[in-house]
Amino acid sequence: MNKPKIEFLKNVDIRRAWPKEDKDFTPWVAQPEVLAELFAECDIDLGTDYELQTEKLLPGIKRKLDVFITAESGEKIAIENQFSVVDHDHLTRGLMYAVGLGAKTVIVIAESHRPEFVALAEYLNGAARAYEENGIALFLVEIEALTTDTSDSVFPQFNVVARPDEWRAAAFQAAHQSSLPTGKGAAIFDFHERVLPLVRQKTGIFKNVQPSVGSWKAGSFGISGVQIKYDVSKEKVVVQLWFHRPDPLENLAGLEYLRAREEDLRQLLHDHLLEWRVNRTALLEVTVDRLGWGIDATDTAFDEFSETISSMTTVARIYRDGIREAINGAHSS
Repeated sequence: MNKPKIEFLKNVDIRRAWPKEDKDFTPWVAQPEVLAELFAECDIDLGTDYELQTEKLLPGIKRKLDVFITAESGEKIAIENQFSVVDHDHLTRGLMYAVGLGAKTVIVIAESHRPEFVALAEYLNGAARAYEENGIALFLVEIEALTTDTSDSVFPQFNVVARPDEWRAAAFQAAHQSSLPTGKGAAIFDFHERVLPLVRQKTGIFKNVQPSVGSWKAGSFGISGVQIKYDVSKEKVVVQLWFHRPDPLENLAGLEYLRAREEDLRQLLHDHLLEWRVNRTALLEVTVDRLGWGIDATDTAFDEFSETISSMTTVARIYRDGIREAINGAHSS
């Protein structure tokens, strides 16, 4: 058996791969396989069904955003890129475009980001999480071009240097909202801090979800607007498969697809009592008693919770293609 050749990667000028930012780099970033890598690095699960525009003109001014993405759920992402070190213009432009175009996520890609901009991004992300749906999440991403001494290939690499951090947001929220019940908030935060490592291990998702004083957490498994969620109250936790797309008909179609397979779901969820809830959103829900932010729970209760959320994730993955097809066909009848 021949031994593999071992070489160290080294940095090369980014222009070796992309001579022009607008004509080479932006079209490269806009490719689905590149966006998949970028989103994975950012822990953004947008799925594969989205509308993409490059050089998106902002209404009212003669400036363009490099990449603009609209997911099926209506979620919007603004991507601005720049060779060399990001400057005030590109950072401000990305935030301005996000506001003008209704995006809730901004990704700024550059070869490097100055420390003061990283500190600013961390502050803005803390404030954004405190404002919940009214906030804008800011990701600063560095791009490297790598190669070896004996290769003509260039190996790109994304590195996230600033991202939303829910722990900082929880501290910001607690400091600026005196009405928050400190004891309850602390108990909920402690609950998330204890269970999230178990949840990540059992499900393989919730990777960028951190403790906070909010009662619920959700993780994505590959369909935009459909997530695995848990919601903790004082004496119980509910584990849910949550449909929250903008169109209620799509949420209902996804839930009805699962309801038609209820017997199989009962086996996968170990004969738990299944609850089906429909409003504008839709939920398949399983309750775990004897576990909550107000209970000094036993290890057995935590084990039941982790197994339940693992089983719900298994259900989501087994039926993912069918759920997606049901959602896509919601308006065909």
